[in-house]
Amino acid sequence: MGHRYHWNDGWFFQRLDFGIVRILKFPSASVDFDAPASEALVIADIPPHEWASIVAHMSAHGENSEGFEAAERFHRRGVHEGVHA
Repeated sequence: MGHRYHWNDGWFFQRLDFGIVRILKFPSASVDFDAPASEALVIADIPPHEWASIVAHMSAHGENSEGFEAAERFHRRGVHEGVHA
């Protein structure tokens, strides 16, 4: 699994195997990269195609098939090459 990225106020993002994105919210705003996931108040695992849809939708042009495909290609880069995290 990939390392966690701390965004703000106890919210973390983590890339799991096969491109799944995990979002965690911990009760404390302090940054503890090693806190077990079981301590999180919120855990959301987002499949790669849904994450690409979110990224495409939030882009300046909004979500369309071209933007979605670009976001999906970018996010899944490495998965097909044997890189899972």
